[in-house]
Amino acid sequence: MIEKRELPFVEPPIRFSPSIDYFLSLVSLNIDKTLPWILENYIDVVFNKTKGSNYFVMEFLDIYKLWWNCPFINVSRIPRRIVETGTIVEFVKTLIDNELYVMLIIDTFYIPEYTTYRKEHLAHEIFIYGYDSECLLVSDYFDFLLPKRKKIRFSDLSNGYNFLDRNEKDYLCGIVTFEINKDVILNGKPDVQFVNKTYVLDRMLLKTKIKAFLDSSPVVLASYPNEFDPCFGFQSGFNSFHSLVEVIDEDSYYLLRKPLVLLYDHIRIMEIRIEYLLGKESFLDYKCKKVFEMCSIIKGVYIKGLLRNQFEICKIRDLLNKLLLRYKDVIVELYNLI
Repeated sequence: MIEKRELPFVEPPIRFSPSIDYFLSLVSLNIDKTLPWILENYIDVVFNKTKGSNYFVMEFLDIYKLWWNCPFINVSRIPRRIVETGTIVEFVKTLIDNELYVMLIIDTFYIPEYTTYRKEHLAHEIFIYGYDSECLLVSDYFDFLLPKRKKIRFSDLSNGYNFLDRNEKDYLCGIVTFEINKDVILNGKPDVQFVNKTYVLDRMLLKTKIKAFLDSSPVVLASYPNEFDPCFGFQSGFNSFHSLVEVIDEDSYYLLRKPLVLLYDHIRIMEIRIEYLLGKESFLDYKCKKVFEMCSIIKGVYIKGLLRNQFEICKIRDLLNKLLLRYKDVIVELYNLI
């Protein structure tokens, strides 16, 4: 008899980074109940325009804080020291048996599925959703471009976990587990935003968040990691996108791929937000779709330039400035209609 356990997860509305990707892939298992919560969040962004540590990093604002604020997922952190060397696989299997999804940091140098195998020591989070008799079932950006589901042998995962440099900052603070809160999914909770067991989108809260995003006001973050605090060079709000365009040059051009993906996902989730609030046939939905199509074209121009080793910096900056002008008009119009 083959030993196997596999927990479900689905395509999320945002695929920008593992910390968002896998969390939302669980939230989206019950999208009919959870979509209003998703649409209330994932609005503001941060961008580091200051050269040095984390230069050119762009991210949705406060992504880890959202883990703890989501009513549909129970999140726990287990210190790495709790799991003795050599026992991580059995520990993870026990968690899976108890319907807990697992995210932890490994050194990709020791795992053959990564492009950095035996080439580079790189600490990276990996998502584990099951196992069979020989392997753990995992998902990650193994080529650091696109997410894929793969199997990793027990011994390889164990090496990647156990040999991680202990001086490496574990920004997930140990082993993270995610559990679907089935009771809240089915019955709601005694909260002002649940009506008849259903989470209801708070339009005024959404409007407040959109205004803060458009105003690009400085923020001080209360959650980890604090490297995203503006005092470390991060710009927040819509102006983050303008800051991105301003610093595109020959040195940063090859780093542009991830911020472009974030912009692409930001427009996509905004389009879903507009459809939810105004309907698919609204003129604003049509305008947002056109902006989304424009972003897809820009991504294509960028990728072709990379493949040809031709950095079309002026063209990309011009296209992005035109896109941002149209995109801001869409968001302002949505704000006025809420």
